[in-house]
Amino acid sequence: MDFHHFIELTLAFLFCAMTLVSLTVKLGFGSVIGYLLGGLIIGPSCLQVITDPTQIVHFSELGVIMLLFLIGLELEPKHLLKMKSEILRYGFPQVLLTGAVFTLFLLAMDTDLKASILISISLAFSSTALALQILQEKNALKTSVGKRTIPIILFHDMAVIVVLAILPLLALESQAPSSHKLPIWQGLLIFLATAILGHFLLNPLFRIVSRTKQREIFLAASLFIVIGMAYLMEMVGFSMALGAFMAGVLLADSEFRRQLEIDINPFKGLFLGLFFMSVGMSIQLDLFTKDPFSVLGYATFVVGVKIAVIYFLSRQMQLASSDRILISILLSQAGQFAFLILGRAKDLHIISSEETNFFFLVVTLSMIATPVLIVLFDKYIIAFINKNQSIDVDDHVKDIQEKGHHVVIIGYGRFGQISGRLLDSLNIATTIIDHDATHINGVKQFDHKVFYGDASHFDVITSAHISEACAVVLAIDDPEASFTCAQIIREQYPNVNIFARARNRLHYTKLAQLGIKNIKRETFDSSLNLAKDLLVSFGYEKSAAEELAGIFEKQDQKLLDDSIEFFEDRKKLIQFAKEAKETLIQEILEADEKLRGEE
Repeated sequence: MDFHHFIELTLAFLFCAMTLVSLTVKLGFGSVIGYLLGGLIIGPSCLQVITDPTQIVHFSELGVIMLLFLIGLELEPKHLLKMKSEILRYGFPQVLLTGAVFTLFLLAMDTDLKASILISISLAFSSTALALQILQEKNALKTSVGKRTIPIILFHDMAVIVVLAILPLLALESQAPSSHKLPIWQGLLIFLATAILGHFLLNPLFRIVSRTKQREIFLAASLFIVIGMAYLMEMVGFSMALGAFMAGVLLADSEFRRQLEIDINPFKGLFLGLFFMSVGMSIQLDLFTKDPFSVLGYATFVVGVKIAVIYFLSRQMQLASSDRILISILLSQAGQFAFLILGRAKDLHIISSEETNFFFLVVTLSMIATPVLIVLFDKYIIAFINKNQSIDVDDHVKDIQEKGHHVVIIGYGRFGQISGRLLDSLNIATTIIDHDATHINGVKQFDHKVFYGDASHFDVITSAHISEACAVVLAIDDPEASFTCAQIIREQYPNVNIFARARNRLHYTKLAQLGIKNIKRETFDSSLNLAKDLLVSFGYEKSAAEELAGIFEKQDQKLLDDSIEFFEDRKKLIQFAKEAKETLIQEILEADEKLRGEE
């Protein structure tokens, strides 16, 4: 590729990003459809600005690599270990059942057994890039749907390593492995060694780089680590996506985490767009025009089977019916791993070139279907579900008509209901939002007006007219969803007064770090009241029990407030807590002695 051709490709890409992507986003179809259409238009099937899509395929995969790195940054190693059971419980059955259905179908279509297995497995994997892009656009990565989607995607990312490793065993013609690939046991050793060394060396490396105070040097180091780790894993036989993800996980608890996100995010967006355009370029319209019904039939079958299987398995995920449908649609497409697996299988003569090109088209159409189905879900399916759950249309958060001096209560469970009932008794206007449709139906029987909506989504918060509220009561049970909601409100409406429920001390600290002043720990007051009653039962006067409990409350609050700045420094926190405990004991004993003396 010469320089002038490179400039032409760059201009074509940027023009499509400015025009088609802007148009599809404005029409409500999301950015992915725009990139796919752009690739189709400038690809070999239309304008032929690019006649060979393979020229940019590997380059565009940098977008997937950077996306996996950023996802890894959000997952601290301890959280990843907690997810291991979910990864196996949700991911493995999905691939097994989907692959089994596809294999039986292909065998019935007289496809060779080995080819059927490979094609079926490749179709069972979903598109990491597409699913995560949609979750990010919907601000849903930290919602219940996002939390259930990520383990499945992670299983796909790890399972593809095994598939690529066993491909040569299925080959019809024996071929020597590539010179840069190592035996699997050596690859695993290098993987473990890289993880251990990275844990100890990456943070010191970034500290050294940060001392230069040169932003471009820090950016260069960031790109070097991400691409270098991905390339190393690819060299030893694993996927580049896994290497990038591992780099992100290793830096998840780093003090440089936020800066890394800021530096990598723009590159991720552009390269991910280029990846989707390369997919669009791979569409062979002549193959489609020859037998459109077969192509559409296979694509519809793939999407339909995956939706059915994932919806069936999602019953164990404890999700609302609307969320089960959403996660099924998010993962209904075949993904980028299908291009990788089928391309490699073709090189090993496991499947023919005709089969490869046919299923490339099927995979691409399944990817195009996902954003369209998401739009249908947002506009029609969710309204149909709510209607069948006896939630009237005017009970959806998007249709809130109340404006003016009111209180917004987000989360109307056992905690939020107390505030809501008191305000209602005083005829103070409230707008109440909850995400549990079944729970909403229950409280409606007691004449409580509750709107349906997931408050961790920006559009839901906007629809609640928070800018005109005199206060927001944040009573969500899930700490992560509560924190996400608080972040959005603080960023978009910094002058709104927030009264927040904290599930525990960690939750309290994270909310306090956002600048929220009015925070109540959900069990603290009731536990303290019980302790006061206990002291009275021991013979203390009620006033004495009140005074001792007051001293404890004051010191515990001081401990919590003073420890916010170093809460994540475990060693310093433990030392501080020990010193505070000694101070508390001393004050309590002195007060107790004084009270006894007064008797």
